[in-house]
Amino acid sequence: KQHSATMHYITNYGYIPLWILVKVLSFGIVGELFNILDDNDQIDIIIDSFVETPDDYKGFFLASENILLCVPRDREINKKLKKFRIEPESIYKDSVDLDELESVPIKLFKDEKFILLKKGNDMYKRAMNFFNGEGVEPNVVYRVDQLNISYALAESGIGLCFATDTFLKYGRGSDN
Repeated sequence: KQHSATMHYITNYGYIPLWILVKVLSFGIVGELFNILDDNDQIDIIIDSFVETPDDYKGFFLASENILLCVPRDREINKKLKKFRIEPESIYKDSVDLDELESVPIKLFKDEKFILLKKGNDMYKRAMNFFNGEGVEPNVVYRVDQLNISYALAESGIGLCFATDTFLKYGRGSDN
């Protein structure tokens, strides 16, 4: 099925603006587009998860992400809270509408070990908002610099972490 906005621009203007193109391509393909640019080609683009856009930038909504609590499959709490569980396969295939799911109360995980990103990272701020919103002091066993490291540590069973559905789908996805 052709995307109507892409057809509109091709038919009427002979090109597709980047802001339309990125809505119909995966992040991997968009990355490849940057790789094929000639040295003389210029493009200024920032993809960020901040809500506010600085005054000297023109911003537009690109996509939404969901923050997921990643709990290793063999954790006892994971077995008790089956109603909140999302199978990795459903994330990879976009077969579940994450916006329609009930959020898991963080207070249920107050006794679990967590791997968080370091202070100053946007995911750290968001995680702390989850904890603070329910009056929970997390038991943090590691603070790391990168999301892929926190996920790898969680995947090995060391603790729980937060990750985005985009990261799980296009980055590191695992069935653990």
